[in-house]
Amino acid sequence: MELRAHARRLAIERRAALTGAQRAARTAALVQHLSALLARIAPRTLAFYWPIRGEIDLRPFVADWLAADAARCAALPVVTARAAPLTFHRWQPDTPMRTGDYGIAIPAHARPCTPDAVLVPMNAFDAHGTRIGYGGGYYDRTLAALPAATAIGIAFELARVEDAHACPHDVPMHWLVTEAGAFAAAPR
Repeated sequence: MELRAHARRLAIERRAALTGAQRAARTAALVQHLSALLARIAPRTLAFYWPIRGEIDLRPFVADWLAADAARCAALPVVTARAAPLTFHRWQPDTPMRTGDYGIAIPAHARPCTPDAVLVPMNAFDAHGTRIGYGGGYYDRTLAALPAATAIGIAFELARVEDAHACPHDVPMHWLVTEAGAFAAAPR
């Protein structure tokens, strides 16, 4: 756990050190790779995250993704109970928001849905799809409860580590998307 905490801290510091121009260029490249991957796997309901602590902001991308097809649905995660899987509530760019657990914005009105694909923020990750989040286990419990959903880890390359030191409860990502490309997670 100490190795994971160190990797998390280092990756967050590296992400915070990016200039605005560096962040914009990396985000633009990442979004191109993500767009191509989503065109390939064609989810109808896409869960994403409200960015915190310098995470990659995909809200403009998701808004464009929604606008391209009226049958699409986007959703944000909501903590309903500690140590429980997240639920997902529908989101549109004009959705009224309120502050949820951990100070993260969530849709003000509950409109639950089940995602086909989940965009998951990664503080650090390895080629096997093991991610290091903030240590609460919410995404691991959620992905374990949604085995049919495609898990897509999102991060800049600066978060890549040789070994993320998987724990028994970790649910690996199916795909890893960075500014360098979209990569299928390598089997262990």
